[in-house]
Amino acid sequence: MSLQPLNGVRVVVTGEFGESRESLAKKLVSLGARFMTSVSNKTNLLLVGQAPGESKIKQAREMGVAIRDAVWLKTVFEKNGLTLRESAMKIEDL
Repeated sequence: MSLQPLNGVRVVVTGEFGESRESLAKKLVSLGARFMTSVSNKTNLLLVGQAPGESKIKQAREMGVAIRDAVWLKTVFEKNGLTLRESAMKIEDL
């Protein structure tokens, strides 16, 4: 298990991940992330679930923010003893 693999990473979430936003935020923070509600020039990572907000994706692309899907997040969580319910949205679908 890694010690805070997302240490200092400013994360914004868009779309559904099969669990509450609060639960997801707690898991991300436990891995060292800083949970944010909107994309800005301080954002490092946009996590995209099902039915994402197109404006957040557009902003992230324009600002050069890394964009990852639920499959990526599930892998990070599993490597650190956490779980994430399945999401059908993959980065290729964007």
